[in-house]
Amino acid sequence: MKQFILTICIAITGNALYAQSGFGAKAGANFSKLQFSSKNYSTKSVVGVHAGLFYKIGIGEKAGIQPEINFSTEGNKWSTTTTTGKVYESQVRVPIVFQYSVFKGIYVEAGPQYSLLVSIKQSKNGGDKEDIREFYKLGNFGYAFGAGFRFPGNLSGLRAGLRYNGDFSKINSEPVGGGELKNSVVQVSVMYSFSKKK
Repeated sequence: MKQFILTICIAITGNALYAQSGFGAKAGANFSKLQFSSKNYSTKSVVGVHAGLFYKIGIGEKAGIQPEINFSTEGNKWSTTTTTGKVYESQVRVPIVFQYSVFKGIYVEAGPQYSLLVSIKQSKNGGDKEDIREFYKLGNFGYAFGAGFRFPGNLSGLRAGLRYNGDFSKINSEPVGGGELKNSVVQVSVMYSFSKKK
């Protein structure tokens, strides 16, 4: 039985190496909205940026697992009948997505994600930014899913991707005016893999 398990492990490892695992880097734009559960608030999206590193672990010819670490700027614009405001967030996001190639360089992906809140500030009616970190959790679990394209030929290390990030639960640890708050982020990314075969 032990020999059988060992044989399977060696086969999986060899298959992963054949699929050409390797590091890469990514960067792009965020279109984010910190969603409020309270109906007294109207919220709008803001544009931010993200950048990070990934490691692709190939599984066979079509599949792979990709852990990442990304720095991301997010937030929202909000308003009530009497007040306007803007939230500024900085997050470190650590997704682990399963990827599967579906057609000629096109792949889909999905997986869990842990987000570490670096900073969160708010301004009201165009005033100065106020640190509101004390009302929010240090970290939160969520999910990520999307799709991408691997360029062929001489551009085989280059990729483009579209991903949605969401939270499983509220990010605030104490009651705030907007009720329960959750991040909703669409990311458009350009990536480069230093292992070009996969």
